[in-house]
Amino acid sequence: MKLAIGATHFGVDEILGGRWQDQPGLSANALAALAFTQSWLRGDDAFAVQTSGSTGDPKPIRLTRRQMEASARATGAALGLACVAIGATEVFAQAAAAPAAAAAPVPNKGDTAWLLVSSLLVLMMSIPGLALFYGGLVRSKNMLSVLTQVMAIVSMVGLLWCFYGYSISLGDGGGYYLGGFGKAFLKGIDANSVSATFSNGVVVPEFAYMVFQMTFAMITPALIVGAFAERMKFSAVLLFVVLWFTFAYLPMAHMVWFWACLLYTSPSPRDS
Repeated sequence: MKLAIGATHFGVDEILGGRWQDQPGLSANALAALAFTQSWLRGDDAFAVQTSGSTGDPKPIRLTRRQMEASARATGAALGLACVAIGATEVFAQAAAAPAAAAAPVPNKGDTAWLLVSSLLVLMMSIPGLALFYGGLVRSKNMLSVLTQVMAIVSMVGLLWCFYGYSISLGDGGGYYLGGFGKAFLKGIDANSVSATFSNGVVVPEFAYMVFQMTFAMITPALIVGAFAERMKFSAVLLFVVLWFTFAYLPMAHMVWFWACLLYTSPSPRDS
């Protein structure tokens, strides 16, 4: 730990050893701050010094050991207290010049609205879009069968996505190929949760992001219906979709989306 006086930093050993006394360019207040810190670190019973007040006149400062200890306990930072107690503003010059901590990003209403509209458009591509499209390509007697298959797949995958799909593919933790179960059944997601995007400092509500990704998870296995239309039983279709969704779609979504988003939640995110 070091105490900053302007551009000069003093370690504990340097303060105790009094090396700061030979440092040129230090103001009276800065010297008083270092003297106070030295006295506190040595465990002196009292401390007295004269500093320059706001008008430049000498300002006597006297603190007992009890006052120093009480102040240290109250602030939890003895070195910082020393500088506050005697008005040595130079100590905080470096902290004042440092940029303020960046505020937590807040979701933009426009981004959220467009994300939800996009989710609705993808959902409409599945139901009724994809269902009617595939239904028009088969014989009339199989029209109802194809409609049922598409609607059942979309509904079932939506439930599976909420049960474990979102957690495994885009939840926190896990390995390279699959995530963990920390967000199973949407655990820990509420109205204040946010999710990173592919733009630095831009976040969206996690519920909106979850729904957006869910619509793609629902339409993807429904597209496969066109490959076996009229040739598979309904129960076999559902079983195939569960297995394909769990062991094919979720690992791929995890590898593509989860690790890419980590670039924008890391300490040094980048756009490329």
